[in-house]
Amino acid sequence: MRIDRRMQLGIAAFGAVIFVVGELALLRPPAYEVFPFYSWSMFALVPGEKEQFYVVVEGPDGPIEFTRGGPGIVGQPTVVAYNVIQKFGRAARSGDAGELALWRDQFERANLAAGTRYQLVHRKVDTMVRWREERLGGGLPDGLMVVWEGEAER
Repeated sequence: MRIDRRMQLGIAAFGAVIFVVGELALLRPPAYEVFPFYSWSMFALVPGEKEQFYVVVEGPDGPIEFTRGGPGIVGQPTVVAYNVIQKFGRAARSGDAGELALWRDQFERANLAAGTRYQLVHRKVDTMVRWREERLGGGLPDGLMVVWEGEAER
């Protein structure tokens, strides 16, 4: 046999062995892997659900997400604002009145005009499901829940 033919067969055999060992590794939880082999089904094992809080401001033409800007929004959607929103949301969900007042005040003072009505929304998103639904033209399967409604006092 020529050397290039042997190399082709060797590479094909190596690929087949990697695939078979990787798939067999799925049968022995909790590891699901045998180094250096991996399962081709690895994306099914990655948890894709993410929980985040968002602020939705009531605008003249309907609700506007804080990050998109618009009437009543005076601050910029920065990383600091994002972190404050997450802390505000966790405080609202836990029911801690002191933390809630602290983070609400900090968010409103830096980002909203006085009298702006808004909602703090808790959203659970499964990234893979969301991508699949968007690709197929369906709606977004986000689990939305309003955890706080208020009006900026500033």
